[in-house]
Amino acid sequence: MTDTIEHLLYQRFIYTITTIRAVENVRNVRCVGWAQNDLSAVNIVTNNYGDINESGYYRYAVIEKIGTGLYCTPEEEFWFEWNNDKGKYEPIRKPKEFENVVNFGMG
Repeated sequence: MTDTIEHLLYQRFIYTITTIRAVENVRNVRCVGWAQNDLSAVNIVTNNYGDINESGYYRYAVIEKIGTGLYCTPEEEFWFEWNNDKGKYEPIRKPKEFENVVNFGMG
């Protein structure tokens, strides 16, 4: 247990996982969790763990690499869009409608 506590004390980044519903002018944003590394976060999103898509409600998911501190700007973003035919999130480029928006997971 000590190793885990020490690791968390010195962890420099978290990877927030946020789902986004974007329909016309309505946007619902929900940070559903975070992971300790990018691989775990991507695995959660691409495998739709916990039904983070909520049966088609959330079209997008974004993973943001966020460092410690106040009002942190994400160092990296990984975007995904729900593919109804495949029943999973797939990687995409950041949608134009969100070009000037950051910090979905931390607010």
